[in-house]
Amino acid sequence: MIYGLVRRLGLLLLAVTLSCCAGLSGDGFWLSSRAIQRVWSVDVDQRKPGDPAGFSQPAIVTSPDGKIVIAGRDARVRVYDFNGSELHRIAIDEPSDCGALALPNGVVVVGDIGGLLYGIDPAEGSILWRYQLSSPFFSQPVLLQGGFLIQTSDNRIYRFSNDGEKQWSYAGSAGGLGIYLTSSPLVVDTTLYAVLTNGDAVALKVDSGDLLWRRQLLLSTDAPVLSELRAPIATPVMLRQGYIGIEKFEAAILVGFYQGDLLILSARDGRQLFAKEISIKSTPLVDHGTLYVATASGELASIDLATGATQWKQKFTDGELLGPVLWKDSLWLADDRGSVLRISRDGEKRGEIAFNGRIERMPTVTPAGILVRTGLGALTLIR
Repeated sequence: MIYGLVRRLGLLLLAVTLSCCAGLSGDGFWLSSRAIQRVWSVDVDQRKPGDPAGFSQPAIVTSPDGKIVIAGRDARVRVYDFNGSELHRIAIDEPSDCGALALPNGVVVVGDIGGLLYGIDPAEGSILWRYQLSSPFFSQPVLLQGGFLIQTSDNRIYRFSNDGEKQWSYAGSAGGLGIYLTSSPLVVDTTLYAVLTNGDAVALKVDSGDLLWRRQLLLSTDAPVLSELRAPIATPVMLRQGYIGIEKFEAAILVGFYQGDLLILSARDGRQLFAKEISIKSTPLVDHGTLYVATASGELASIDLATGATQWKQKFTDGELLGPVLWKDSLWLADDRGSVLRISRDGEKRGEIAFNGRIERMPTVTPAGILVRTGLGALTLIR
């Protein structure tokens, strides 16, 4: 399936430019290569048997000194240093399953499942401000100049200042049956692009939230069971310019649906330029003119965007791939079955580590290594 996608993407994206010792340890991970080292692991959820799985993601604060901030299912926000030592534990009103974001002023933004948004001071271990959203968010907040964006589960998008003041909000139509995780907006210059759970793709003005265009991407958002639901989880990706055959386009948005299609839309008006039935669960990576696309069927493809040529494609797992992210000149991917893979840029598998518990979020890059969060509550630094 990925082969057909790559061939068609190769035509579409021609000349695109973009602005091992093994053994179980006591805490339940398995190494297939000495190339991956477990550095430390902590429990961020304090789960009891039968408790819900956790989905939160950490924020990385790099200055003035390194900190990791993550909220958990036990309604606590924890602050760690890069050695895994806990510095602060801050009580919030309800459990959290969202991503966290570090702002330039040192504040970290998190939310809880009751829809309350918090500004956390990781240095003092305190809450600076709160804001009640219309519903919770389960995606990653998005940083922009002077503030940040939140996309909530009821298809609203908020813009806040760095001080937690709401500047505007946009209300999309409600969706039907949905998957717990959702995508985040993409900001390009003065425009933001978002895909809502009802199947709408929208472009808004960043400064005001005014609607530029809206396109419905799904014929129906109704599904009798989750296994038939098409859901946007991956954040859109901007393609600055390229060709479809001999026809040139100036800007396009790559949009993916879990259990659905991979689409390319005109950034100017949302017209559909390309569609391929393929399921993706995480945001494709663009690096130095190469596009890496990981699929929910366990495949990873590398496309040279300067020529449209397929560099390589590999099936690495029977699970649903998440990633890749780039650290130390290697690609790092996780799958939902609990494995993390280290892959070279030319598609060679360099190492694997398996965890006790499912992984539903992409790995997080830090200056000290890769952070992996499992549904059972473990946050582990590897490298």
